[in-house]
Amino acid sequence: MGRRLNTNDVSAGLERIGSDFANYYSLGYRAPTADRGRYHKIEVRLKNETKDWRLRYRDGYRDKSPETQIADATRAYIVHGYESNPLGVSIDLGQQSASSDGMTLVPVRVRIPLEKVVLLPRSDLFEGRLILYFGATDEEGRDAELQEMPLVLRIPLSSIELARQDEIVRVIDLTMRPGPHRLVVVVRDEVGEERSVLGSYLRVADL
Repeated sequence: MGRRLNTNDVSAGLERIGSDFANYYSLGYRAPTADRGRYHKIEVRLKNETKDWRLRYRDGYRDKSPETQIADATRAYIVHGYESNPLGVSIDLGQQSASSDGMTLVPVRVRIPLEKVVLLPRSDLFEGRLILYFGATDEEGRDAELQEMPLVLRIPLSSIELARQDEIVRVIDLTMRPGPHRLVVVVRDEVGEERSVLGSYLRVADL
């Protein structure tokens, strides 16, 4: 029976959709990281061609660059409060102090368990690469410029077991306007391709 067009009866279409959801394969793969930000074509073929199977799949996707991913993660927290913390990052806010330009300095201490960071073995050491990002928005929706702190870790082979039990601690002073703010911190493991997104509400004093 052919398909009926121009009809209000959607039962046949719903049956086809239900059949698709009941009979499908899910295929996945890790995309190469060298060409981030470009459009990647996808082609799926059957090993043994047969007329009894019909393939339907996306013909491609555009992979986001790391910079776009960080910007999206930052906005997702600031707008929706979305957090994700596979790296086990924690943040502490220090004592605020007056800045020379009438703003307020807010120290932000970031702690990262080293056991969560992917380290590559070199000839005489282990090496890791992190990037820390800091951003904020005030009650009027004004965003502070996203600050970036690259961090290269180099740990001697003889110290790796002890270092794995320790944590990385970094402090950055953010210059902020007085008033309530939403602070976001993003930590990206460049080697492990993992990132944590977390934040805090704070009130910046007028000093």
